[in-house]
Amino acid sequence: MTADFKFPNEIDPLGSNINRTLDFQKMPNLRQKQVSFRIGEILRGKIIEVISPQQAVISLPNGTFTAEISGRFQSGDELFFRVQAVDPSLVLKIHSVFVTKDNKKLPTNELIRILDLPKTPLFESIVERTKERANVILRDELISQAKYANNLLENNPKTNLSLILYFIDFALENNLEPSKEFFQHFKTLFEINDLFPKLWSIIISNIELFPDSVRRQIQTIRNSVQSNQLINIFKLLSPNFFYNEDNLFELLLSKLDFNTLSGDIKSILESLKKWYTSFWVVNTSATLSFGTTLYFILPYIWENNIRFTTLRYKRKRFGTVEEQKIAFEDEELIEPIRGNIEEEFQHFFSNEDGKKELNLMQQHFKRQSRKEGTRLIVKTPFGAVQILRILNLNPENPSNVSIVI
Repeated sequence: MTADFKFPNEIDPLGSNINRTLDFQKMPNLRQKQVSFRIGEILRGKIIEVISPQQAVISLPNGTFTAEISGRFQSGDELFFRVQAVDPSLVLKIHSVFVTKDNKKLPTNELIRILDLPKTPLFESIVERTKERANVILRDELISQAKYANNLLENNPKTNLSLILYFIDFALENNLEPSKEFFQHFKTLFEINDLFPKLWSIIISNIELFPDSVRRQIQTIRNSVQSNQLINIFKLLSPNFFYNEDNLFELLLSKLDFNTLSGDIKSILESLKKWYTSFWVVNTSATLSFGTTLYFILPYIWENNIRFTTLRYKRKRFGTVEEQKIAFEDEELIEPIRGNIEEEFQHFFSNEDGKKELNLMQQHFKRQSRKEGTRLIVKTPFGAVQILRILNLNPENPSNVSIVI
């Protein structure tokens, strides 16, 4: 952070969809009318002249005014202001800015300057991500995201910044606080690619150490996996099908007595148990949001080895129209067989059997969680409880806020 930038003590909570576009109320030309400003009103303005770093001449919908406003403005800048005070002088606060001007996206550095934000790698990353998904960028939302990111970086200074910002997006989309504890679960979710190959190798190498009934099921799963049928492998090896008695995760985590195991097997299964808890917490939090959002752990065979990738599935309904999207978290890893997997899973999620599976997964997650006031309480399959804080998203009545162009 730059030395002269201080985070505000209070920031309006973010909306339920940080990637939204804003719908503005088109107002008639009021230049010839005497119209009073209202505190809290949001106005579109254009900088006509910069008098000082704290004062500028601004063209507003109902006239041209000299206003008190801090920023690094240049003549011609266009942005939105919130009215802070009207007497004895007009005081405006930077509210937001359009991403494009003259049908061209503004450079990230220009957006940072107009919004009067520090030019740091963190804010550059946040603005760059936001401008790819929104047509308007709100200053307070960027500051709020930066505060959350700084808080997470204190405990995870070596963590990839993109993962932190991705997590913050995920948490805010689900109306949840991006806390340090929640981030650890989210981060752990993506460690399955390192964990599972070790797990599978140890299981196969030590299969004689398992009880007879478990050993027979592992052999059945192994033979089925070798057939290389994608959906079949998916149901057998993905933790999303934990409710299926033939699923490997159900077999290992529900039917094994860990006290009878020793050495590498017990160690790797304990790691799997920790990972599975994170998988459960993340998916439960997503399940309880609007629409349908789930993370799928997707196994597949490549060069005779089992690999995993994480697939994010989103489904929303707009009236009678249903929209669904799938996105792979590791684009490079999945690229060799991306086309086949996308086609097969688009079909799976669209047919009736796939929809039933999705609903069944959601119901299992929902039954183990509940909302209490501002808390989301998640009970994991192993009895542990994780509490996540629900954000207060409506501090003011939206009907009291008008946006005038």
